Amino acid sequence: MTEKPGIALRLRMTKYFGSARDVELERRVQALVDDTMAALQCKHPEGRILGVSGQAGAGKTAAVDRAIARNPDLNNGTLVAIDTPFPCGLKQLGRAILHSLDYHVERELTDHLTWEKVRFHLRAREKRFLLLDEMQNALGAGSDYDMMRLCSAFKSLVQCRDWPVSLILVGQPEVQTFINYDEQIRRRSQVLHFPSFTPRNTALIRQTIDALIRDHAGIDMTKEIGAEDFAERLCHAAGGAYGIMIDLTKEAVINAFDRDGAQATVGLQDYAQVYKRKRSSITREENIFLVDEWWGIQPPRARMQELRNGAESSKRKGRR
Repeated sequence: MTEKPGIALRLRMTKYFGSARDVELERRVQALVDDTMAALQCKHPEGRILGVSGQAGAGKTAAVDRAIARNPDLNNGTLVAIDTPFPCGLKQLGRAILHSLDYHVERELTDHLTWEKVRFHLRAREKRFLLLDEMQNALGAGSDYDMMRLCSAFKSLVQCRDWPVSLILVGQPEVQTFINYDEQIRRRSQVLHFPSFTPRNTALIRQTIDALIRDHAGIDMTKEIGAEDFAERLCHAAGGAYGIMIDLTKEAVINAFDRDGAQATVGLQDYAQVYKRKRSSITREENIFLVDEWWGIQPPRARMQELRNGAESSKRKGRR
């Protein structure tokens, strides 16, 4: 059966769009594997930790998934991956790991026994690597005491003499804060941060737009999209999150194709309609892709980030 053009386009747009940071991430992942394998041959073997941090929408999860899929040393059944649940205390995290290992906890256990079972079943299933995505869910509301207990639980995995496990911790910038919280954790760790984009990155943003629209989709774009200041506009709308810029562009392509087919041209209106669908409560005057002085509009995600930063500040004050 012949595939419909709209479906074929959507499949093309789901393909991963790589950048230079993927090369560095793959290098870090391979270094984690090599360090782990080398350490296992030492008298006192220990696991290692790789942290991948960045704001929401930076594209961390997709990048890490791709790096792991492309690494043959991590495609032999030695890695187990979970999405850290929310809310997530120490016990909830341990139970989530056990569930991912196909062990179902039938009765209530203490934190200590939960993590004892985690260590046992990681070894029983010969898992050398544990990936925890959305790691900030385990860190957001914790006191200093909770942070110390989580550090101790992780150290019990990487320091386990008979079966040390290496960790890949993926999440928002709190991941880097957590790794620096404990000297023993920090000593065993390396961190790769996905920074937010700024107008200084417009060359890469323009290259990304051109590649997605012309190369991936095979259609054209208006002069407005090719203009120098559009990259800054898109960056502002996405709050500097590279992954969101990619998603907005992919959806703008689909919007244009659904309207005009293979002869479509992606324009500002396509971005504006996609942005409106994602921010249903905004007015025309609040749509960054429809106003001339777009730089004066604060994107909703930026306002949410301010609220989040304020909440984090209040929690830190409450711990003193």
